[in-house]
Amino acid sequence: MKVIKIILGVFIGIILLWIIWINLPVKYNRVTEIKLGNQIIEKIESSKEELPENNDWEKLNEYGIYQEYEIGKPEYKKINDNEFEIIFVEGFDPPYLIWNSSERKWKKGSPTL
Repeated sequence: MKVIKIILGVFIGIILLWIIWINLPVKYNRVTEIKLGNQIIEKIESSKEELPENNDWEKLNEYGIYQEYEIGKPEYKKINDNEFEIIFVEGFDPPYLIWNSSERKWKKGSPTL
């Protein structure tokens, strides 16, 4: 009976830690992606050229965005001439980790249509 209580306690503890982890602000549980995204954003914004198109892979590769879609790799989306998004897709359904150049902050959400 004592072993069952210990196992049940550990199981409940793991579930509670998981719930806390997924509800933390993105700046705490997505540090690696945000660091990579900030480097890409800095390269894009320091460039004196206009924003690259969504399929300009030569220019996007220079910024650190690659055509291979993998978890943990950012995607780029040009919204208009002055606005873009960096998106970290995780799985099939949103919310994704997104940085929008007009809002200028990392958040969980859906890409701009």
